[in-house]
Amino acid sequence: MDAFLVLDKPRGLSSQQAVSRARRALGAEKAGHTGTLDPLATGVLPIALGEATKVIPYLEEDLKEYRVTARLGVATDTYDAEGRETQRSEGLSVERGALEAALAGFLGEQEQIPPPFSAIKKDGKPLYAYAREGKDVELKPRRIRIDGLELESFEFPDLSLKVSCGKGTYVRSLIHDLGRRLGTWAHVTELRRLRSGPFTEAQALSLAEIEQDPEAARGRFLEIEACLGHLPQLPLANEEEKDRVLSGVPLRRIKQVIESNKLFSKPLALTFAGRIQAIVQDSGGPDFSYGRVLHRQVGDLGD
Repeated sequence: MDAFLVLDKPRGLSSQQAVSRARRALGAEKAGHTGTLDPLATGVLPIALGEATKVIPYLEEDLKEYRVTARLGVATDTYDAEGRETQRSEGLSVERGALEAALAGFLGEQEQIPPPFSAIKKDGKPLYAYAREGKDVELKPRRIRIDGLELESFEFPDLSLKVSCGKGTYVRSLIHDLGRRLGTWAHVTELRRLRSGPFTEAQALSLAEIEQDPEAARGRFLEIEACLGHLPQLPLANEEEKDRVLSGVPLRRIKQVIESNKLFSKPLALTFAGRIQAIVQDSGGPDFSYGRVLHRQVGDLGD
């Protein structure tokens, strides 16, 4: 059971709670996820099972897509509907033209301050822990990218947007900042992730579907190779080379092939019989280093 599965995370569960339930239903020993979703959020949550957990850092997940519903005029401490109201604008209205102009100003690369209730860590402690304790923490801006903002509906004070953005973007902060730019407040009322890199809404299974029919869910597994197709590959010559790679032994032939073909612009996948056995990377020294070694049976695709 070394594969990925796309979960349609339900509202009200943390990402870890949703993954734990899916893991138990599937009978997997080990599971992890990429791109945490807030309890309020639903949608695409990629789950890695077994040896697939090792390759999460090598996924190409920079492109994210969301559908967000927001309400203007009210701020909360979490920047979403789960939080406590902190500010309210009375007697204020926003015209569609002003909203569209404000949205256009958010396109491109920019600095964004994350919400105080987030999993970003400071001194080893997540920001939400400080926020729950009522402690003020200096929030440092992070470089993000907004590729597209499509206004799908607007009837003051509620609006719906489709957001295309880079990894690390907080949609809650985007909505909060939008409210401030419009001279009012705003918070997220609903948030759904439509895409996370190669993983899409069309591939997703609900938690209920996984728990009710685990066998059918296993038929929807995505192979590690399919999810790492962006990595350059180097086939191993024989079983002996494969066994040495699985033991983490540096191979002179591999080093020579890497150097002659200049293959270290990205991490490199070493394959045997079409299966990724290891991912190697430039060590910055005279040799390459093993990033991850995957211990899988050659004939056990997807199970």
